[in-house]
Amino acid sequence: MPDGNLWPSLLAVSDVMGTGWWAAHAAEVTPGSTALVVGDGAVAPPQCAATCRT
Repeated sequence: MPDGNLWPSLLAVSDVMGTGWWAAHAAEVTPGSTALVVGDGAVAPPQCAATCRT
């Protein structure tokens, strides 16, 4: 079980990673395709990571 101090960070990451994964899934992004990720701040990098792993 993670240390209690990590929970806020883990919850924040799980929120944006899930959003990025769902966006890639809904857009039917496949390996080798091109996707445009529009975001600002802490949201865009995890969305890019989730898109690349779809």
